Amino acid sequence: MSIMSKSTEKKIATGLAAGSAAFILLIFITNLFHYNYHMNADIASETILGEVIWKSRQIIPDTWYPSTEVRIISIPNLASLFYGLTGNMILSSGLACCMMSILVLIAILLFIKSVEMTKAGGLMMVFLCLSIPSGLTMLELLYLYAGYYAIHVVILFVTLAMYASLIKERNIVYKFIGGGYFACLPAWFTRGKRNSCHLWTAIWYRID
Repeated sequence: MSIMSKSTEKKIATGLAAGSAAFILLIFITNLFHYNYHMNADIASETILGEVIWKSRQIIPDTWYPSTEVRIISIPNLASLFYGLTGNMILSSGLACCMMSILVLIAILLFIKSVEMTKAGGLMMVFLCLSIPSGLTMLELLYLYAGYYAIHVVILFVTLAMYASLIKERNIVYKFIGGGYFACLPAWFTRGKRNSCHLWTAIWYRID
């Protein structure tokens, strides 16, 4: 017997969809129109790097010395493309943050589809992923201003989606080990070696 009626479930799903849309709208408005609100040295350097990448025509500019890691897919790299269109490094960084937020959302939806969640369950997960990072520090890491770890989240959910899809197949151990090695490559090159740790744990997980 169903715990709740279909009409109640529909109302909850509608509320979650509206709440998720509101959060996405706020993310876009903040990145596009209030980018300077929480400016600090780290965010400023990311913003400048986007301009430097475009002007140097180099993914890793010779004149730029990264402090922690060399990144291929990140906010500055996306911002450099928008800078070529707009000529405004603040606007281009804001657009890049919006684009990265969309990639995070797509990765979450891919995971939801792979585990075959219900509509209400999927909307609840999207809503929680958008609403739980409520402090400026967490928002800065994922959705706003810099999105330092947004690509980590994308890779994580894509990996989980791969895992969920592959466990439905036979000979999972061999298929997943082979696929995992190839899946490690984008993680290795996009955000550095340490990010492949998301994948290694799943690669060596054995299902009897």
